Amino acid sequence: MIKVGEVVQGAQFPESVEIKKIEAFDECFFSISAIGRDSNRYYELMLDEADIESLKRLSGRWNSR
Repeated sequence: MIKVGEVVQGAQFPESVEIKKIEAFDECFFSISAIGRDSNRYYELMLDEADIESLKRLSGRWNSR
């Protein structure tokens, strides 16, 4: 499971993003808030567990910014 502060990449996002918030709903859906690493764009979407597992972790907490 991804955690707040992790940087991830996946088909759900057009760029790598830092996870700012994750909240579970009904044990199989998750509300994700994230910030794009290149554009600083805010993303908010609902993903199921399979989508979450498909995200590629690029790092833990991002300390360069």
